[in-house]
Amino acid sequence: WERYNVPSCTLLCVDDGVCRDTVFHCEQEKECNVVCAGDAACEGLTVDYIERSVSQYFFYSMNVVCGRDGDDGACRSANISGAPGLGSNGLQTMNVYVFGRNSLEDANINASAVYGIPLTIQCNFNQSCQGGIINAAVGYGHADLRIQCNGEYDACADLSVYCPQRALCEIAGDSVDRHRSLNLFCVDGWDSIDVSQ
Repeated sequence: WERYNVPSCTLLCVDDGVCRDTVFHCEQEKECNVVCAGDAACEGLTVDYIERSVSQYFFYSMNVVCGRDGDDGACRSANISGAPGLGSNGLQTMNVYVFGRNSLEDANINASAVYGIPLTIQCNFNQSCQGGIINAAVGYGHADLRIQCNGEYDACADLSVYCPQRALCEIAGDSVDRHRSLNLFCVDGWDSIDVSQ
């Protein structure tokens, strides 16, 4: 079974509050895509994977879009978790693209527990990821975490970031962030994190 024969599992929430407090389970054998566009479109949303009893699966990528320009709180208080278990073939990624204000406020983004699946988060507007919790230290870890802060100001302010073990933990971008409560957790020590850009 070829990858292109497997349809994706997609949730489209395109209106204000339309998917508030929804629970969406992705299947491990399909790419998982979530689009949240509108004020509080996916506030309180839970996205995770259905666990299978078989120990080896080849997981597919997860792509999440939180908000669009002008939205407020698109994924506020959401809980988004990558694939559990084992079975990476090295082609998968977990990507979260964040637009609008306060889109990740009080949200939890949990990296895949699968060995080697990197997590990339783009914070593309002022205050888009402010107050979010990014946890890349789950499961087997050992996959890179990249957070790109692209807004003019506070795109990544007051994040709580749990860096992966034995992998890159990078926070970069041009946003001028004014932190009141920035929390960085680096199990392997401060040499694990790169905030040079």
